[in-house]
Amino acid sequence: MASFPAWVVVALVLLAACAMSGPTPEADYQSVQWFVGRACGVYGVRALPVRIGTLPEVGAGARYTGGELWVLPGVAERAGTPMVRALLAHEVSHYLLHHEMRPLGGNAPQTLGDWAAQQIPKELDANAKGVEVLQRVERWSERTAFLVMLDYLRAAARAQRRGGVLAPGHPAACEEVRDLARRFPAHWDTPGAAVPECAPTAAP
Repeated sequence: MASFPAWVVVALVLLAACAMSGPTPEADYQSVQWFVGRACGVYGVRALPVRIGTLPEVGAGARYTGGELWVLPGVAERAGTPMVRALLAHEVSHYLLHHEMRPLGGNAPQTLGDWAAQQIPKELDANAKGVEVLQRVERWSERTAFLVMLDYLRAAARAQRRGGVLAPGHPAACEEVRDLARRFPAHWDTPGAAVPECAPTAAP
């Protein structure tokens, strides 16, 4: 989160709310803005500026960085789908958890390995927090929110099995699946929670 929604080399890409740059249909932007704006309101935090445009990282559909949420234009077109909602929830969670990506050098991690070691736990925390965000913003049950986030991670796993690259700071998607399962053991055996993309994936 900072990330940075997000990681998945899936055709998804993050969206958010508050300020826009770059051409995107107004209806699509409004859908993104609604989700991010509602999340900010529910948690009582200041509005999160949103920028819709290109991202330099390969494999990243969206990124929370520098106090702003950057989203690829292609995902805004699917802002109302559960998969994109999960991506938004993940990225907004970086903001809510006060995550910020720090560049290499200076007082920051000195190597890419050091940076990844610090970033990976943040990505896992943002997945779990994202389940809560989906609950509160969409008013879904915890089980429904968990399954939506799980589907998002499954899509990332499928993309990676086809040769897709990891987004910076993320572990393999199947590791993210296993971590989420450990955090929500009550929902792991419910219908829809199977993850053949990551088999064998033992129950937590």
